[in-house]
Amino acid sequence: MADAGVKAEVKPEIKVDPGEDGTRNMNDIDAFEDDTDLKIPPGVMQGGPSAWLVKIPKDMWEAWSKAYADAPEDDMVEIGKMRVYKDVPDENMLNQKIQIRLNEQTPHTHDIPKKYELKLSTAAYNNTCVFSEKDLPGHKPSAIGRNRHLQPGAKPSGIQSKGERYGQNGQTGGSGKPNYRTAIPKETALLPQIQHEANAAPIEDDEYFAHIAKRWKEHVAPKSRTTYIEGIDRGMHPGMSNTASLGAFGLSSKPKAGKKKAVKEKAVRLERSQLMDALGQCFRRYRYCSMRFLRNELKQPEAWIKENLEQIATLVRSGDFAMNWVLKPEFQSTIVKDDDEVKEEVAKVESGAEESGSGDEMDEDGDDFEDVKMEGS
Repeated sequence: MADAGVKAEVKPEIKVDPGEDGTRNMNDIDAFEDDTDLKIPPGVMQGGPSAWLVKIPKDMWEAWSKAYADAPEDDMVEIGKMRVYKDVPDENMLNQKIQIRLNEQTPHTHDIPKKYELKLSTAAYNNTCVFSEKDLPGHKPSAIGRNRHLQPGAKPSGIQSKGERYGQNGQTGGSGKPNYRTAIPKETALLPQIQHEANAAPIEDDEYFAHIAKRWKEHVAPKSRTTYIEGIDRGMHPGMSNTASLGAFGLSSKPKAGKKKAVKEKAVRLERSQLMDALGQCFRRYRYCSMRFLRNELKQPEAWIKENLEQIATLVRSGDFAMNWVLKPEFQSTIVKDDDEVKEEVAKVESGAEESGSGDEMDEDGDDFEDVKMEGS
């Protein structure tokens, strides 16, 4: 046993193990070790670059995205220029005139306006940062294929709970250690500081109005078209018999032609003003008019007649003239003239008069078909 006053020396060839907590001595860490998981550019005060954060229209963003996707690797593609005017009104930087003018030679921007006006919202750095993140190369996600060998009815492992990760509450593996799976390290890269924030809007010139007219024309164009082809072979048209193609088989009988209802003529729908004049003519003849009389006289749909009739007339609910329409008092003097001979009776409907239909009636009777017998030669 060594004396209490003698200091124990450790031989240099013996490597000292780290502490139980797994920490390392700061002196053992290389000060010049590359930091591959974070890239921070120098700030503006240190002479670093600055960036603009601009909100642009959707069509402009789509054009730039296509230009970026089609651009060659490691080649700079000029998509436009920013023009900053020196004259600042009222010495306010937010009112400075700034424009973006796209490159005329870029094929991806041929169908969009070329000039845009920028409205500044911020002219100084205000802690707005833009960054990108991606997986470091050489690391494989541990989640790939870990649920491939599940038994039927078993649940996927999913995300580990806190107890499984850190071994709390006795939730540990067979080795007595936490089952923590290290996440894939990320590489985070910050963009330069955002010094200006602005909104871009197209300048309303002739090119802008031509672009809007073209987009509107594409919007209202029919989505589908019907093409009629002449000179096609109708021999094998569905529903048609072709004994030459079917060989020895043919149809021995044809289905009977079922009785179909006669389609009533469809009347042209009148304008509201014309229908109002026609209703006034009816009430100048009779004080009380039924809906059936108005349908036969006007040849219009009942819903369209009723919609306009309710504005000038009311329906009698009881009495001798029940279920007939009469003019409202406020319209009686404006529609009926002094020289009109209005009959104080219900308008008469001529016997045998057919009510006007909408012309959309469908044949409800099913067609009767006979059994088809296939005969062989």
